[in-house]
Amino acid sequence: MIAQSKGGSGKSCLAWLYAQKHPDTIILDLDDGTRTSIKQLAYLSPKPVSFQNSANIIDRGKASDFFEYVAAHEKETFLCDLGASLSEQLPYYFLDNGAGSIRQGLDALGIGLEIVCVVGGQNIFSATMGYLQQLLGACEGQIDIRVAINDHFSFNAQQEKEFESFAKLFGLQGSFHFDLSRDKNQAAQQKVSNVLRMGVGLEGASVFTKIIFEAAIKNLPL
Repeated sequence: MIAQSKGGSGKSCLAWLYAQKHPDTIILDLDDGTRTSIKQLAYLSPKPVSFQNSANIIDRGKASDFFEYVAAHEKETFLCDLGASLSEQLPYYFLDNGAGSIRQGLDALGIGLEIVCVVGGQNIFSATMGYLQQLLGACEGQIDIRVAINDHFSFNAQQEKEFESFAKLFGLQGSFHFDLSRDKNQAAQQKVSNVLRMGVGLEGASVFTKIIFEAAIKNLPL
């Protein structure tokens, strides 16, 4: 599951990269709001899934049914883009239902759940790190959490120090960096945006645009 309550932090971009690297994965868009992964990965036919009830709270019954479905499915890997709204509710789901109890259920079903929390620097640092801390507290060490650092919003020196101290304090392991393109000029970023918006993957992209994306996909440590 890819999570972060801060909109625009790069959750769907990370989902796109993962889907390119692992084409046999089942892609699920759990974002009831924007359905970004459905648009960006249209050619892979991602499926919309809703965990939330009419009050926009995660419905435990729907979540349980989903995990039962995953356990019985022939495919081994599911990638879930939670979006901002569902991500916001995720810590409360673990708090209300007990992270330990949910862990027991997942173990009984043979499901290995990993939540990849996206964080970034610059003006999204406080919001993304605040959510990460909230998620870690709610999971109480019962759920595997890995941090994906979006280098599109690169850390400044102070933010780098704060993240290192935070990771040490919470015992975070396996954090990694990702980015669609190291070239931040307007023309390059527009090409990146166009590829994502078209929803056809790298089909029709220029030679150099493909090279940029292929490097990002290859270097993704997931």
